[in-house]
Amino acid sequence: MTYKYGTDAPASVDSRNLGAAFHKAIMANANRGGENVAPGSLIGSLLGASIGFSRLPAVLLDGLAPAHRAAIDAEVDAFLAASPYVQAAKSSL
Repeated sequence: MTYKYGTDAPASVDSRNLGAAFHKAIMANANRGGENVAPGSLIGSLLGASIGFSRLPAVLLDGLAPAHRAAIDAEVDAFLAASPYVQAAKSSL
């Protein structure tokens, strides 16, 4: 599924529509039913990293715990700041 909807799929994904491709992949996984949580997290991680946060569809982001968004963002920032991989990447720049 990641290949089918991802950015390396042959000519089926226009670079201007990466958010739409992400949305389509996530919805296809959700609608297939069954055990779709692990594949959904993998698809979201791979495609999300591929297209970048700024291209994620707003319709998917707006409903993510809006009352807790600031706390979640702070927790993610703290996690990244503590990551030795992020620190190593920054020091190599």
